[in-house]
Amino acid sequence: MDASIEVLSTSHVSLINQCNNTQPSLLQIHARIRVLPKASDASPFDSATFTLYGAVKTEIGSKFALREIFEISDDKSWLEFEPCYKESAESYVDVTFDILPKDDASDKSSSQSFVPSLSLSGQTTVTTSDVLTSQQIIKGQCDVFYWIEAEFWHHRQVVHRMKVNVHVSKSTAPIQMQVTAATPAELLTTPVKPQKRAMLRRGWPLKLKKYLTPKISVHVPNDLGMVYAATTKSYTDYQLIAVPLTFLLETPPADEPKLTDMMGRFLGTASVEAKWYTTKTFSTANIAAQNPDKNNSLTPRITTRSVVTQKQHLSFPPFYQERAFQTLAGEDHTSRYSATAIFEILLPDTIRCPTVDTELLKVAYDLELKISMEGNNTAAEKDLGIVPCAAKLRFPVRVETM
Repeated sequence: MDASIEVLSTSHVSLINQCNNTQPSLLQIHARIRVLPKASDASPFDSATFTLYGAVKTEIGSKFALREIFEISDDKSWLEFEPCYKESAESYVDVTFDILPKDDASDKSSSQSFVPSLSLSGQTTVTTSDVLTSQQIIKGQCDVFYWIEAEFWHHRQVVHRMKVNVHVSKSTAPIQMQVTAATPAELLTTPVKPQKRAMLRRGWPLKLKKYLTPKISVHVPNDLGMVYAATTKSYTDYQLIAVPLTFLLETPPADEPKLTDMMGRFLGTASVEAKWYTTKTFSTANIAAQNPDKNNSLTPRITTRSVVTQKQHLSFPPFYQERAFQTLAGEDHTSRYSATAIFEILLPDTIRCPTVDTELLKVAYDLELKISMEGNNTAAEKDLGIVPCAAKLRFPVRVETM
């Protein structure tokens, strides 16, 4: 019996989650299996099992390791095979592997998110202790790969086995980005503080009592939302996320007129600098069991880090005054204003795969946001007592396939 496997395509189908009105995607891999039995064999097999496997393979120096991370199977009987064309001895059957999203993307204990095919390389320095302590540079390679394996059964015995590699690119699996906060709070908050260095550059005194210093805070949602695609005028495709940044201003009623002028003059110059931190680590042994501060020839480990910086000016909608609320001491008369600006962040090329946390490979991301409000350094701003302010917020980011 002759047989072959042909990978037809990979695609994704949008699903509707009735619980939270989200639209995760079902990743599908379509394959066709052809069988040409011998002329004397009317029924070459009883059933066949087709399995899609995924694995991480690492090689550092002379060390080698392989760990399976994915497996999904589909069974077909000989009766489900159809002739390729009329009066043809060759038969075929189509198989579709449905890769479902994780039940709960925020649950770290749930199954590993689907990772597209990828290849990493790097080098590290290991310490070898013989007579004299010495260091040696070794190179390494890490691959995430997939393959389809077919087993044909006849009378409870495998009569034929074959496999073919499958490449699943990043563009095939749309990704959802979600912040992993250290606390279960729905918002990440950071205060906006005066910048003394900017005041010194302008020749301003550092006595902050004469300046208007309202309490300003920036709030970022825990869930950053879905990554979406866009195209430039030159037909270049890129991916980005739209992060809502909510600014909350609080000030005593006596300073409210100055605060109103500040919102028009000062916040209009606000800008955000975003830094993507990417850390990729692979090893030939369990990474979780290793000491990150030590690297030896018995358990070599390679770590690569990269940083991508983006900067963008913010456009604010009108600020709205919030209602006063009751406290234990009575009604709070503090004036509060809030507005939400949308910050569109490009997804850099360094994010080529979702967050990975396996035994041999770990890929982690951090996002740092630095909000600056420098003003225009005018005499009017100095007279109003408006000082340059800034806020910084850094948090780990999980990238999940959906």
